[in-house]
Amino acid sequence: MTTWEKTSPELEFSEDFIDIWLINLAEEENDIFNHQRYLSVEEKTRASRYLSGKKSREFMITRSSLRNIIGYVLNEDPRQLGFAYTSSGMPLLDLNWSHTDITFNVSHSHDLAIIAVSIKNIIGIDVEMVRKDIEYEKLSKRFFSELEHQQIMGFDETSRLEAFFSTWTRKEALVKATGTGIAYGLNKFDVSVDPDQPAELLDNRWEDGCQPRWSLLNIETWPDYKACLAVAGKEMPTIRYWKL
Repeated sequence: MTTWEKTSPELEFSEDFIDIWLINLAEEENDIFNHQRYLSVEEKTRASRYLSGKKSREFMITRSSLRNIIGYVLNEDPRQLGFAYTSSGMPLLDLNWSHTDITFNVSHSHDLAIIAVSIKNIIGIDVEMVRKDIEYEKLSKRFFSELEHQQIMGFDETSRLEAFFSTWTRKEALVKATGTGIAYGLNKFDVSVDPDQPAELLDNRWEDGCQPRWSLLNIETWPDYKACLAVAGKEMPTIRYWKL
């Protein structure tokens, strides 16, 4: 069982570690006005465009938490950080911070957000709440490889849903790490689908032929959630688990 600890005041960062923060979005709503003061004008405008008030608050809390974590790592005022976005919509530090070696990735689902931060390591992370209101069989057939789909459908009915979300987070973490997003094609590679087994990239059919070897790791968060971390390279760095 993973133990999530309060952030150490003596935390030091290096490429030997990947640090992951767990954020209880529902709990942090009680401090929403404090979170708002860290946001840029653009971020506040973006938050106001959400039709759901809950989604708006989740975005603000997640972005404020990201700013505070990155500011802590860089020993900088979180409000001074600038962000740009990839073509798939993922945030990264803008050119004013290009001198840093920091890498990060963010994911949230319902009341839970998760932020991974490292130095130099190429990373991607995904978390999903296991929901029963989705047509997982149709989604699996549409987005996953034929091998993955058949393996998921080979589980008994009560286990298929967990297998689907385990597979989804493993694949999503990987495409986020590559910077391509799901438009790149989730069916172009195979991952392990068994939720009770280690996450693993089994095969890929990427056209460029120059993708680095990837390591995957299941992340234990809350009951009824699945999460996965993807890292470029053969070896998984030491993972440290924190909570705000």
